[in-house]
Amino acid sequence: MFLVVNLQPDASQHVASRILESITDGFYAVDRDWTVTYWNKGAERILQRSRESIIGVNLWKAYPIGEHEALYTVYQKVLKEKVSTHIELFYTPLDKWMEISIFPSERGLSVYFKDVNDRKISDEKLMEAKKQYEDLFDLSPLPQWVYDLKTFIIIDINRAAIQHYGYSKEEFLSMSIRDLKPPEEVPILEEVVKIAVSSGSFPKTAGRHITKSGALINVQVEGNSIMFEGRPCMLVLAVDVTETTKARQDLQASEKKFRALVQDGSDLQTILTPEGYFIYVNLTTTRILEMPEDRIVGKFGFDFVHEEDRARVMNDFFTLDVKRTQDIAPYRFINGHGTYVWLETIITNRTDDPAVQGIVANSRDVTSRMAIAQQMEKNIDRFNIVSQATSDAIWDLDVSTGIVIWNDVAKTVFGFTVTTHDTEWWGNHVHPDDLSWVTAAEDQVVNNKGRRLVLEYRFRCEDGRYKHILDRSFMLYDAQGQLKRVIGSMQDMTDRVKYLQHVEAQNEHLKNIAWTQSHVVRAPLSRIMGIADLLQYSLSPDDPNAELIQHLSSSATELDDVIRDLVKKTEDIYKQKDNS
Repeated sequence: MFLVVNLQPDASQHVASRILESITDGFYAVDRDWTVTYWNKGAERILQRSRESIIGVNLWKAYPIGEHEALYTVYQKVLKEKVSTHIELFYTPLDKWMEISIFPSERGLSVYFKDVNDRKISDEKLMEAKKQYEDLFDLSPLPQWVYDLKTFIIIDINRAAIQHYGYSKEEFLSMSIRDLKPPEEVPILEEVVKIAVSSGSFPKTAGRHITKSGALINVQVEGNSIMFEGRPCMLVLAVDVTETTKARQDLQASEKKFRALVQDGSDLQTILTPEGYFIYVNLTTTRILEMPEDRIVGKFGFDFVHEEDRARVMNDFFTLDVKRTQDIAPYRFINGHGTYVWLETIITNRTDDPAVQGIVANSRDVTSRMAIAQQMEKNIDRFNIVSQATSDAIWDLDVSTGIVIWNDVAKTVFGFTVTTHDTEWWGNHVHPDDLSWVTAAEDQVVNNKGRRLVLEYRFRCEDGRYKHILDRSFMLYDAQGQLKRVIGSMQDMTDRVKYLQHVEAQNEHLKNIAWTQSHVVRAPLSRIMGIADLLQYSLSPDDPNAELIQHLSSSATELDDVIRDLVKKTEDIYKQKDNS
């Protein structure tokens, strides 16, 4: 909320001028003939033009209309309609984005503006990071989807899942993840999700899925809980391991069938002793690792594993004492060229099988998948950093859920310990004297399908204190014109408001002084003037005291004129304050 004043070269404008010189925003004023009447320090800094070179100059001579036609049109409209206007535009001469507020007055226009280039660039980078994140999801070669943790409804799906499962995107978005499972596995799914929600981590699980053709496929599923579109969801990556599972089942049939399968299979299949030494590798292993068989067989398997992954892989390997089969999450394995590839392995204890007598390891090269996952994680980190690259408390409201998410700056500004709340919580933190008009202003903007709203009100901090905040919000609507999302930023204006209140107190003190001058001082002065007049008429012109009485009367009249002038100037200040 801006202080609008009619600035003229008058001593009575001293207080308002001090306020305008103290703000960091640019400000200038023009009369109805477009003559510049005021130009503050902010205007000098932002527009790189001294006030000496612009005060008293026609605005459109200093800034030709042909180069500023958009601004000229807006200014003309404000003058004609006498309605304040707020705009954002890219100001070509400075190669920057500017936020401009134009206010009409009886004398002309008051114009506030600020450089918002850094914020616009941050917004663009944020959108770019978000686009990269969405591309990584949609273009992933592995099936992925997002589902609501409360309803289990699928709310986003990537191309690989559509192609692999045979359902169209529209069909997927009308389905629950329960629809992908055989009925007998649904309770297991619900229990896994329940555990994941309570523990905060989603374990890698194996199970079966149903494709559109009715085929059952074996899958390994990994997930992570995320906030998607303002609601708690699960991001899932599914790997079809039908062939691997079938190979493992066939392995158990006979040694001959096992040997044939592992030699021709697409996975890296090896056998190790219980101590971890290789005793067999298939052709796929030597081909993918680009190492001959004699460089692997007889060697200690964990010497090939990256030192950062070695302890974890060894721990998983030796748990086969109590577990028949063990999944080993992706790890790095050195190849024949001294570089690392990412392998994902399932190991099975077959030491009691005379045809095997060892630990069977089925591995898959997941180097490409891990590269995509790492890039995705990098982009998500960048996305989070960009969202916090501001000193304002940023909030994001999902209208469908009523959930408001804040950035971490809110913890610093307001002392919040939790940054996810609902709209009822927000209403309870707006000052009771401000809530009704703030809500009415928001309703009016939404009813008129407006997109921007700027409000200044009081907001309660975690410790119970209220801060004066400037809340700028932007409304997003769906294709049917219904409000779906509101994004805003809160700026702490408490110090500025306190300063203005201090100025108000000073003005009130000045008003009291003026009253004393006009009522208390002038009362005895009036009596002196009356007595002097009586004495003047009672004395003859030749009386030696007549000249002294004349001097007394004229001095009293001069003092009365001085007091009247002081009172008038004080009243002018308050009239201008009321007009602003």
